Amino acid sequence: MRDETRLPASCEWISDELIEHTVCVWSEYLCRPVGRDEAVEMLQNVKRLAGVLLEIDEKAQDV
Repeated sequence: MRDETRLPASCEWISDELIEHTVCVWSEYLCRPVGRDEAVEMLQNVKRLAGVLLEIDEKAQDV
């Protein structure tokens, strides 16, 4: 399926298995189907959030 939706190189860390797991978990939680594109967007957003939280933590340790 990876060939259908070409992910950018910055998303190499996102495996097909992780996408499918995200689709299953969030489809059940939201009580509606979640597509692959939406799952990839969710994963990218979680990575961005983690990056921001790490940055905040690093700055707090420098104080």
